[in-house]
Amino acid sequence: MKYWRRWAIALPLGGLVLWFGGRLLWRQNLTLAIAAGHAGGDYHKFATALAQVLPNHVPLREVKVRDTSGATENMALLQKGKVQLALVQNDTPATAQTRSIASLYPEIFHVIVKPDRGIRSIPDLRGKRMAVPPRGSGSYPAFWRLAAHYGLTAADIPIVEMTSNEADAAFRANQVDGIFRIAGLGNERTRNLLRSTPGQLLAIDQAAAMKLFEPYLDTTVVPKGAYRANPPIPSQDLPVASVQALLVVRADVPEELVREITATLFENRSELVALNPRMATIDFPGVGLALGLPLHPGAKAYYDREKPSFLQENAEPLSLLMAVATLVISSLWQLRSQLSDNQKNRADAYNLQLVKIVEETEAATDVQDLMRLRQELLQILRAVIEDLDGDRLSPESYQLFVFPWETAMMTLRHREVVLQRPIFPPGG
Repeated sequence: MKYWRRWAIALPLGGLVLWFGGRLLWRQNLTLAIAAGHAGGDYHKFATALAQVLPNHVPLREVKVRDTSGATENMALLQKGKVQLALVQNDTPATAQTRSIASLYPEIFHVIVKPDRGIRSIPDLRGKRMAVPPRGSGSYPAFWRLAAHYGLTAADIPIVEMTSNEADAAFRANQVDGIFRIAGLGNERTRNLLRSTPGQLLAIDQAAAMKLFEPYLDTTVVPKGAYRANPPIPSQDLPVASVQALLVVRADVPEELVREITATLFENRSELVALNPRMATIDFPGVGLALGLPLHPGAKAYYDREKPSFLQENAEPLSLLMAVATLVISSLWQLRSQLSDNQKNRADAYNLQLVKIVEETEAATDVQDLMRLRQELLQILRAVIEDLDGDRLSPESYQLFVFPWETAMMTLRHREVVLQRPIFPPGG
């Protein structure tokens, strides 16, 4: 009888050990694939950084980055089970197998035209030869939706489907009159093109009207001097349309794995930002951004985790405030030895204004207040660029200003989400 009792205990324990060991071995040998867009693009850079960091915190063998033509192809690969994760625009038609994980960053509609072709607005594109991203990218259908809003059809605009490299080369060679692309604000490729070749950005002055019929669109502003300071490109604050980049996943990816991926995005952000600064803007996928695309249960489990203490609940805004304060103190310390008295006083004043705006943002209870604070941030940026052009600020002080300003803008966006689009209602 004693032997039977021993076996009765040993067999279940052994089974549990084998089960857990097998599961751990399976996880450690698991490879994930991310559909990421073309090499050198914003999506590809974002996915590359994610692929480097995930295996450090999630028991995976490897994360592969798959080159594609863009968001539309990414969604198709996700549907076919060729990849488990994908980067897409929030206007990309979703499939039944698609679930959201996180909102990444806004993507701006860029319409870049030759300044000598008589193109001053979107309707002036009639009869002009435009380079647009190929079919399979999210930008291709977006261009035609933009054109349709202004009453333009395929018969009005002769287009040439080109990759970004091909489009830039054709623009420099005067083979096309303009380029359309959707990319993050300050996109490196666009900045290099505008600095090396005469070109100008067009305003999309009816973006708010387009949103009435295309609810996934948002309105935003490209600030004066965003792509070149002197002479500034654009020459003034430019209204444009934008969409949101999302990280999505197949519905059948295990819940535990998606929860760990989501946790890595938010809890190991410093590692991600060190590889790609755009990682600083990762946020919860708000209702308006994902257009009803359901959260994956694993992501939802992370967002709905046990209610934290006051400090934990406010960790993100507090950490942003601490980051701003730390950077301000660091800036003041470095400026003391590097800048002249006049430059130091100017930089101090700008940084103190940023701290004040962050404090007002955290205390804001009305969207109108946030709109006012956004305008103040843009005015500060414009003043800093003008001071930089006039040698009233040194390049070093400008570099010390950039990240606190971006942090303040991210704090404002976070507060807008809290006030406008609450993700998880109380008691949810």
